[in-house]
Amino acid sequence: MSFSRALDDIQVIISYQYSDVDDQLTRLRQTKAKLFKELETSRKEIQQMLQPELAEQWTGNRSNEFTTYREEAYQTTVQTIQYEFHQYLEQIDSEILRLESKRNFLTYLSSYSVEMEALVAKDVVTAEVEEKLSQLKRWVFIGTN
Repeated sequence: MSFSRALDDIQVIISYQYSDVDDQLTRLRQTKAKLFKELETSRKEIQQMLQPELAEQWTGNRSNEFTTYREEAYQTTVQTIQYEFHQYLEQIDSEILRLESKRNFLTYLSSYSVEMEALVAKDVVTAEVEEKLSQLKRWVFIGTN
């Protein structure tokens, strides 16, 4: 396979992977935005959970049982927001950082392949260029997965 053909193939792969990473980042950011909306809705619901105060007629076992259930629902919702929502947000942020790093690496690989293409176009194919092409192939096929 010629050097220019190999570089073309590599650039197609880089472009596909870059597009895939961008799609994943878009979906993650949309999910994060929806999660923040849900978090805000949940916070409003929490404020309403302990309202209104029970009327004077609510006494005895009926009142105690209702208060217990309401308090359990309140605690469960608070725990969900404080732990599960934030844990999920951390996972999303971590994945966003990983994908942004991968996208930056793909940008570097794309620039590197353009430089290689310029050398090949000038018929400057030396052992060093061959080694750089091999390195580029390793990065593309192993380093971005």
